[in-house]
Amino acid sequence: AAIRLRRPKQSDLVQRQLAKIDFHICAAKRYLSRYGCPQTIEELKDHTVFAFSENAITPFDQVDWHIKEAGLSKKKDSNLILMNSIYAMHRAVESGAGIASLPDFLIEENDDIDSILPNYQFNGLEMYFVYAEEHRHSERLIKFRDFLLESIDHTVFSANF
Repeated sequence: AAIRLRRPKQSDLVQRQLAKIDFHICAAKRYLSRYGCPQTIEELKDHTVFAFSENAITPFDQVDWHIKEAGLSKKKDSNLILMNSIYAMHRAVESGAGIASLPDFLIEENDDIDSILPNYQFNGLEMYFVYAEEHRHSERLIKFRDFLLESIDHTVFSANF
């Protein structure tokens, strides 16, 4: 069994969609009060922005969608700070060090982080619970699946900012 952040292509897997995860561009309030809030996506060029490093194993395709939208280049723009962890980006944003695209569930309950540029967001990263067809009737797997579904019901994956 596995949790995947994209729809599996293997037809022999049982697939259960768990959630859709939305991402927003965000920054800490103290960063915005010190450096100002970009009014357009292109203005990210004037700010410290976090993105995944070139060789990082990313959790999903298009993880640096905000960099592409802003017209930034990982090789040319010195305002980009490259990391290999979404959690590290979250902590860096939280500390007031810059701007990143973060999943709603990481920023929803943090009053120190504001979503910015509301017209730019990444919608609907799909999360799936998958397992082999031959395990369809496994009691342990069914209990685990039910636990996942119940836990996800109590988690914010998509928020309204």
